[in-house]
Amino acid sequence: MANKRIVIGLVLAGAAIAALGAVVFRPKEPTWHGRTLSAWLNEFDLGNPEKRAQAADAVSHIGSNAVPFLIPRLALPEYGPVSQWSGLRTRILFLLTKQNLIKFPRPQPTKPRHQALAAIDALGPGAEGALPALEKLLHDTPPVPDAPYIIARIGPAGLPLLNQALTNDERAVRMGARLCLDALKSTSDQLIPAGPSRVSYDERICLYHARMLQAAFWEYRRQHPKTDLPPNITDPPPP
Repeated sequence: MANKRIVIGLVLAGAAIAALGAVVFRPKEPTWHGRTLSAWLNEFDLGNPEKRAQAADAVSHIGSNAVPFLIPRLALPEYGPVSQWSGLRTRILFLLTKQNLIKFPRPQPTKPRHQALAAIDALGPGAEGALPALEKLLHDTPPVPDAPYIIARIGPAGLPLLNQALTNDERAVRMGARLCLDALKSTSDQLIPAGPSRVSYDERICLYHARMLQAAFWEYRRQHPKTDLPPNITDPPPP
């Protein structure tokens, strides 16, 4: 029992040192209502729509000051720690869940790229500084399929990238760019609303994916007009 207490004490001390290092050495983040940008971004990973809406509102109030902290997240994997410090903290918390003396909640995986994309969506034109990083996502291997949509959400500043993406090597990027350019021409399209929208980012990105499936269906039919579809597929995917 004493050995367990010593081990737990050492682990907690390590966590405290890691947390202190993160506070001392990382750049000072902008805040809103007493919470850091990172704290708000973590809300985008939750399943609670109200929490995600609050995070989007907070990011929109923080404004373009958030962009320098969002750009590094775009280059990170879909799942993983945001920094070495947060990765160390997650590993320590995971180790703490292995002991039975004190109950600790199991750490949840973070989705840094999703956080950044949702935040840029909330910023809209205020995220223009993220366009070079978003352009890189169009040429990743594989490319990030939601990148054309997020570029479109930034507004007119993103139009040159969308037009260039029409000749991208990847079909999904070309289709996404065309879909977004068409949506931008309409002021009533709920996919890319001209002003504030009550439809959440997650709902709109699902609509984007559905329209991509539709576009892929009709492209296939144009290229293979005489090919019989499977008997259970007679219509395109629903919008």
